[in-house]
Amino acid sequence: MNSAVFYDQVFAKKEEANKSKLAARMRKFNAILVSSFSVFLTQALIPSTALGAVKEKGVDAALIEEAYNYIYPSYALSTFRWNALNETGGRTSTKLNQFVHQRSMTTPADTWAASPLVDCLYSTAWLDLSAGPVIIETPDTGDRYYVLTLIDYFSGTFNYAGARTTGTAAQKYMVVAPDWQGTVPEGVKLVRSPTKDVYINLRVAIDGVADQAAANAVQDGFLLKQPEGGVSSRPASIKPIPESIENYFVMVNQALAFNPAPDRDKEVMSRLRTVGICGADCKWENLSESVRDAWRANFKRLTHQFDQALNRPTTGSPNWINYARPGSKMGTAERSDFSMRAREISRGLAMLGLSTDEASYSAAGYGTDGQALVGSKRYKLHIPAGGIPAKVFWSVTLYEFKDDSQFLTPNPINRHLVSSKTRDFVRNADGSMDVWVQSTPPEGEKISNWLPSPANGERFWFIARSYGPKPEVKDGTFSLPYVETLQ
Repeated sequence: MNSAVFYDQVFAKKEEANKSKLAARMRKFNAILVSSFSVFLTQALIPSTALGAVKEKGVDAALIEEAYNYIYPSYALSTFRWNALNETGGRTSTKLNQFVHQRSMTTPADTWAASPLVDCLYSTAWLDLSAGPVIIETPDTGDRYYVLTLIDYFSGTFNYAGARTTGTAAQKYMVVAPDWQGTVPEGVKLVRSPTKDVYINLRVAIDGVADQAAANAVQDGFLLKQPEGGVSSRPASIKPIPESIENYFVMVNQALAFNPAPDRDKEVMSRLRTVGICGADCKWENLSESVRDAWRANFKRLTHQFDQALNRPTTGSPNWINYARPGSKMGTAERSDFSMRAREISRGLAMLGLSTDEASYSAAGYGTDGQALVGSKRYKLHIPAGGIPAKVFWSVTLYEFKDDSQFLTPNPINRHLVSSKTRDFVRNADGSMDVWVQSTPPEGEKISNWLPSPANGERFWFIARSYGPKPEVKDGTFSLPYVETLQ
């Protein structure tokens, strides 16, 4: 869908219809927000944009591209934030400084998240620290795994809480703005955010449908409190208008004014100021005509540069692609490859991607025949004894490509993954498992290890996850066997 038509004057008489289309676009943005993994496409299939050093009336188009990519996280977060706080009825719709919880295990009917995690329940929240500190209270979760991440307005994860970093005992954290000064209550850990806007993502482990009530009780133990109850200095959020240059400039410069770039990016910001990205002092109408012309010449291409991920080739390598190679800064606030950061966040990862200390993800989209995985063929997925080396849990989940995202595929046995929690699969003598992947039931005893693929014959892929990855996973020496094409 070309979202430019939303506000095209040709469709001015269809205002209500366009509102519905915009809401749908926002829901897609929101689905990307809670994506657990989609970067395989961006890293493996998307080439760099080909703007090069083209000049547009004296303005270097490469600088326009750099500006767009650098500020893209703030633009995306502003869009996600607006949707969560202004749209009603969505899975992530919420109020400021308040958790919203996913209450039931993910099913094929859940399209609020791209490549949704089945092993955990999500909870999300948006903080405005200009109104004063926010205290996060975490419950004693016992032996139940959780990870709570705090994400700044440039998509950097600046704080982790949970089983790996702080343990599962009850904790209290006071999250404060960059310039906040005051007294921290006794027994409360101070966490200083790089930005006044903060996004919270919480994952709580769940072990099947029978565990939902217990997992929900744990979610309810996570609380947000604002002891000072100050007045927010944040200007009113701006409603996104997809593919409008003027709207884009207002949104990104408002975001920068309220959440300035980190000091380490001063050199970058000095360059971007020349093309209108600087905060309160930069306005579209104040730019020179040559700069505006350069933006007009490149804006549509830049807004659609990540769409190449949807034009998935039909042939490729059967390799498992590790989304965060050794040395990756994914899941931290230390990203410096702004082009890659933009491509990752366009698929949801720069915000939600965990550091390799917390989790490791990889994906496979092709069989040993070099062809894309499709529901019309049969495959064997071999899981070595012990599965993926993990201290917490591991899983391999099958997702169907649908529209512009990836979701669980409906199937008659309601099975979507194989994991360390799988109890009903038959093991080989050495403890390994052979998983039979096809749309129809396999014959004989193989049916016990059947993982259904899309009944409509459409494309799919696997995402392999290791939470608490062991060294051989983190350093890339471990990899699952290729997906074997049988037919």
